Amino acid sequence: KKEIYPSIKVAKEVNEVIEEAVKMVWKSGVPSGFSLLDTIVTIVDINYQSTVSSNTIRNSIIQGLNSIAKKACPYLLEPIMKLELIVGYEYVGIVLSDLTSRKRGNIVEVLDSEPSKRTIHAEVPLKEILFYSTELRSSTQGNATYSLQFSHYDEMGSQAQKQVLSEYGYNDDYM
Repeated sequence: KKEIYPSIKVAKEVNEVIEEAVKMVWKSGVPSGFSLLDTIVTIVDINYQSTVSSNTIRNSIIQGLNSIAKKACPYLLEPIMKLELIVGYEYVGIVLSDLTSRKRGNIVEVLDSEPSKRTIHAEVPLKEILFYSTELRSSTQGNATYSLQFSHYDEMGSQAQKQVLSEYGYNDDYM
């Protein structure tokens, strides 16, 4: 959800520059380059002279919004996947341990399915599960199958967020 609430009276051309600048910041995000979501911008006052170029106004607004957005403690979102695993009974402990400790997963439920199998429903960040089939095959000796489905976006954990930001060249104090 993104909304702009113009609360000031300015020339139509200036209002268009304001809206364009806000939309540019939303799209490109704060300096990390990730789009901003669920943001409302209210401009209560703007001082400008009619001789100032629209580029100067646009750049000033972008600079101000980037500064404000950084102070608002933004965070990164990551896709969370619904994971359904069918695992041999003897491997349930190994799989649950791996999902919760290494994969940052949240176990939703474990059900009896077939006589010697269990069905595990979990939610796991997509990044942690990309190459899961090989790992699962190795840890269960091929005695497991799984399926994935997109669930939702959620706030990325602080450690994962630091890792992603460092991959993009930002230091720990960025967010």
